[in-house]
Amino acid sequence: MVLVDTRRFMDGGQPPDSVEAFVSLSGDRCDGKTPLLKFSIVVRNTTEGTIVLSRHALWNAQVRFAATDADMLAGKYEKIVVFVNDKTDYTEEKAFFALGPGMFYNQEHEYPVMGANLKGKSAVQFLFFTWPLGQDNLIEGQRTRWSKVGYLFTNPIETPPATLKLDPQFLNGCPSG
Repeated sequence: MVLVDTRRFMDGGQPPDSVEAFVSLSGDRCDGKTPLLKFSIVVRNTTEGTIVLSRHALWNAQVRFAATDADMLAGKYEKIVVFVNDKTDYTEEKAFFALGPGMFYNQEHEYPVMGANLKGKSAVQFLFFTWPLGQDNLIEGQRTRWSKVGYLFTNPIETPPATLKLDPQFLNGCPSG
């Protein structure tokens, strides 16, 4: 996050008037035959108002792997899509949280990476789908409900590329049983 802010400052750019997310790899492991990567995720509200997010805003994502940051930005990446079947009751207040201007939200989350060849990959990028897939019919009702608190944010969030440094043993795959 500091690196992105420094680059933005050096280039004379401004943060987007939206929500930003940054990821860093915090671990890898095998759960049976399933390889899992654990990421530390920081979400930041860069708007002047309060943003309301689903507690599961970081569950569903397109995870992209590339050899370099430049390859990632050029669209030369391998991707997987992670979808978690969400059974949340969106009438409950605890299903949401609010971020005031400049506030951060941290979460660690594991993502399965079956079907991806991670050898030779040193960059990772996420496209988080902040609203549960297939639940678009609930957006306007929830947006009205939360309007006194802030703006219900349902847009995807794309992270800048982050370094992906994996244990060589993990790259050899998970044991077959």
